Amino acid sequence: MPLVQSLRPQLQPFDSGKLAPRVANIILSAGETIDDDAAAGIIENAMAEDFDFVWIESQTKLDTAQLDYRGTIVELQADREEVLSNLPVSSAQCDIRTLDPHTEVVTFEKLMGFIAATRFGTDPHISPASFREHKRALLKGHIDTRHGVITVACAPEDPSRPIGYTCTSLSEQGAHVYDLCTDPDFRRSSIGRTLLRFSIEQYRVLHPDARRYMTRIYDDNIPCLRLFRSIGFADTGRLFHYYHCWPKARG
Repeated sequence: MPLVQSLRPQLQPFDSGKLAPRVANIILSAGETIDDDAAAGIIENAMAEDFDFVWIESQTKLDTAQLDYRGTIVELQADREEVLSNLPVSSAQCDIRTLDPHTEVVTFEKLMGFIAATRFGTDPHISPASFREHKRALLKGHIDTRHGVITVACAPEDPSRPIGYTCTSLSEQGAHVYDLCTDPDFRRSSIGRTLLRFSIEQYRVLHPDARRYMTRIYDDNIPCLRLFRSIGFADTGRLFHYYHCWPKARG
């Protein structure tokens, strides 16, 4: 496999000011890798260009101690109709509807209380407030640029209390189940399956040609992987390994 000896981080305006003042990223293509020397070059280049934070995505595990490994994501795909056939109508008692993050600000903010951990949310250098701001922007980006829909479940006894949500948007494969999160108090219920069925049925009406569904899940999120595999999602063999670097902390 060829070794990348010199890599220059690229500014990612979307994240800058949320996770850190100046955020950059490097996405390695198939066959590219990074060793300690290449990692040291990345850090040097990032410092020269005044980047505060760099995240790296690789299709293979990297053999370097210079970068902070932040997790691996597994990609899964399924046929929409097969998934629906494996999701019977649930008896879960909750109010399910779409949510507009731009107009229903209060409810949208409540979702931030139980969003899933990610490579950014578990980084000790990133504050919870910065992570939430990043997550807000990501969700709104799916709504504004990818024809996304947020489906929210609220407690029957308190319609103002969200207990779960899912976000589905368009992708190259068809549709992307970007997020599925539930309040920890309700994770033993069938809220997740209920949300998935409702959102897929809803998205089928909006985008009937999007028959292929895709999702990406961290490999240590065993309950979520088990859920998606049980309803017809299969691993595609694609893995996404993430690494972080705070160049100024190394200088």
